[in-house]
Amino acid sequence: MLAAGNATTEMATYGWLMAGAEVQRQTGRHAAPVLTPTVQVRCADGRYATTGVPPRDPQTFAAILALLDRLGLRDEFGASVILQLGAELEAPLNFGDALTDPLVAEILTAARDVVWFLGEHLPAYDFFVETQSIGLATGVIYTPGEALADPHFVARGFPVDIEHPELQRAATYPGAPYRFTATPWRATRAPLLGEHQADLD
Repeated sequence: MLAAGNATTEMATYGWLMAGAEVQRQTGRHAAPVLTPTVQVRCADGRYATTGVPPRDPQTFAAILALLDRLGLRDEFGASVILQLGAELEAPLNFGDALTDPLVAEILTAARDVVWFLGEHLPAYDFFVETQSIGLATGVIYTPGEALADPHFVARGFPVDIEHPELQRAATYPGAPYRFTATPWRATRAPLLGEHQADLD
């Protein structure tokens, strides 16, 4: 149990034990000893989205250019020519190569910047849908209630209403995080104090 607990803190415990490094919490990012640039962008509608890992393979660069064209924004993004170089690559870029290769650094910088640019020009939900459709791991920053109302979650039946006889009403809860056919999962209310005591005796 202790090992599992240590592992779930990612590098926090091991970073301290092995290197004496104290990690810092970072919104939307893994905790690390050094603060890294934020990954949240304020979108055109004033809401926020998380931008995830920037593109690095030629197919995604080409898809981003096509998206910029469809939105009529290619000319507004000054580094479009750099993205074109990314689309002409023969293999995905390695983030580590940016330390030694100025061209790789330029392409990866343009890749990060274009994701932010798209966020600033689109409402948060549109940014999420458009970037997810081309393979980027982005997301809208929701309140819990907004998350339950997301069209994808609603379509898969994730929000469920659970009756509370003691309250004489139902409440909406997150439902099954997965959908199995042989071992179905069902959300239930939390037990009342002492409700199952007889089963434990």
